[in-house]
Amino acid sequence: MSRAKNPKYESMSLEELKANMEKSRQELEAAIHHKVMNQMRNSSYNKSVVRQTYISASQKDRQEIAEAVQKTEKGDDS
Repeated sequence: MSRAKNPKYESMSLEELKANMEKSRQELEAAIHHKVMNQMRNSSYNKSVVRQTYISASQKDRQEIAEAVQKTEKGDDS
């Protein structure tokens, strides 16, 4: 299987091809870095949401337990 030659690259010197390849490599590295950073940012955000939900649920549980204890202490089991 042979590839068709791209006339754009046929007219470039070796130095131009190397420079083009280096530029493409840098763009790829930057794109990969940005993707990783976005994933970390999303992950941090998700961790924060989960943490806040857990804290809220824990506070609600403690409040419900405290209310149940108060009812029991008052003798109001209904």
